[in-house]
This record gives sequence, C-alpha cells and structure tokens, in this order.
Amino acid sequence: MLLFKCSFVWVITLLFSFILQLIQLQQQLNLEYEKLRSENLVNRFNALMAQVNPHFFFNLLNSLASLVRENKR
Repeated sequence: MLLFKCSFVWVITLLFSFILQLIQLQQQLNLEYEKLRSENLVNRFNALMAQVNPHFFFNLLNSLASLVRENKR
C-alpha cells in the first residue's frame, strides 16, 4: 500500500511539473509572438515613411497652402 501511495504521489508530481513546463513554454511563445508583431509594425511604419518623398511632401504642403489662401479671399 505504501508503494502505491508513493507511486501515486510521484505520478502526480510528474504531471504537475509537465503542466508547469507547458505553461512556461506557452508564455515564451506568446512573448516571442508579441515581439515579432511589434517588430512587424515598426518595419511597416518605417517602410511607409520611406515611401514619403520629401519633395512630394513639400509640394503637397505648398498646394494646400495656396488652396487655403484662395479660400480666405
């Protein structure tokens, strides 16, 4: 009977440690996913900013400024 109780406790302990390892692995995967998601957003933002040509932006602002001046008259 004592052997059975010890075996039962040993099995429960192994299962508990396995569950804890799975939880830790899931947390690590979630953290890695969030890091990759954040890097992806930063890279997309940088790519978008690289597409905005300063000359185009300057011309756009000048056009808007002239439209605003025309509407004030």
